Amino acid sequence: MAARPAQGTTLGIDVGGSKTLLARVAWPAGRILERETLATPAGAASGAPFLASVAAAAARLGAGCAAIGLSLCELVEPGGRIASAHRLRW
Repeated sequence: MAARPAQGTTLGIDVGGSKTLLARVAWPAGRILERETLATPAGAASGAPFLASVAAAAARLGAGCAAIGLSLCELVEPGGRIASAHRLRW
């Protein structure tokens, strides 16, 4: 069983095919304290400019968070390496 963060806040990031959701969540209650939605662009726009906007939003919402949860609309190898670029240009 994976370790759980201490009581506090967690940053959740869900990079989806059409939108990306970020939320600061009270742990362990699961109450959303703050959230932000970004459009997930296609093609060349899904590269560095998009990743920079996700990083900026994560910095705003994630300050002081004890942990981060991340989901991607791509294939991820068991070691954590992103193995596809179907939707996003990593």
